[in-house]
Amino acid sequence: MKHYPPAPDRADGYQRKLKNMKTRRITGSLVAALLMAGCVGPLQTQRIPVNIGFDPVIGHDTRTTVESVPFPKDGTFNVWAVNQSNGNIHLENETVSCSANGWLASKKWPQAELTFDAYSPSELPFEFSKGKGLTLKDFDCSEGATDILVAHADNADMTVDSLVTMTFEHVLSRVEFRMQHSLSSEMSVKVRKIEMIGFSSKGTYNSQEDDPWTVGAKEFSYVAFEDEEGVELSSEPIYLGDDFYTIPQLCNARVEVTYDIKYGNATWIPQTEAIKELDTFWEPSTHYTYTLNLTDQKLTYTTGISTWSNRD
Repeated sequence: MKHYPPAPDRADGYQRKLKNMKTRRITGSLVAALLMAGCVGPLQTQRIPVNIGFDPVIGHDTRTTVESVPFPKDGTFNVWAVNQSNGNIHLENETVSCSANGWLASKKWPQAELTFDAYSPSELPFEFSKGKGLTLKDFDCSEGATDILVAHADNADMTVDSLVTMTFEHVLSRVEFRMQHSLSSEMSVKVRKIEMIGFSSKGTYNSQEDDPWTVGAKEFSYVAFEDEEGVELSSEPIYLGDDFYTIPQLCNARVEVTYDIKYGNATWIPQTEAIKELDTFWEPSTHYTYTLNLTDQKLTYTTGISTWSNRD
């Protein structure tokens, strides 16, 4: 008589099949997880190159600190960028303006750090060379200079800097006049002209120098205010003429004031008084306000530092 092995229990076979399926699922999930880890790792250390973007601001000196204001959206600036890995120029005097996507350059970030130098207004003939920075040769402000701004940013990298902050600084000085008199109440004074004589309107700028301006001969004369009818003064100072931009320098210019004076209802008498020497070192990014005071027919002055953009 033949003996046959006992028939397999159907319940035991089902359990073995279920166990094998679970094992295959766990193994497949583990393999998938390992594959995903191998793909995700590099994406966390590399970023897709995007166009170089900027966050431009203008630093304004105040009496106690420096405040930043946004760069005008209707303005432009020009920028150079140098690749710090190979020394190549990545951006060459490119004009940047504000679009719907922000302040973007035409080129993308390289896989390297960049150093930036920028200036505004864009139409100025700035030059750039590696190691020497920005240069503006033989600049002349005699015909009325505009505000000149420069900025520098070191070692910017797209993995750290989504936008490169470019803090622009004023490289010229700003000067203005106001005037009053301290004579008796019976005296009347009308000022007709204020003129500065003997300072420089020309110079060469280099951003890498400790003293960035090389100043030309002090042969320039500038009429800060002129009115044929004259403007009557009082004991309270009033601003006369527009403020103007000038090259930073040791200013020992002479200031001449032409005015008319009278006592009571007498006839106006023309007079000229002068300050022999202002004796001020004009610093870049600094706004100077000279207050002239006529007292006993002698002209004196005080020098004040105002905020860059406002008359105080």
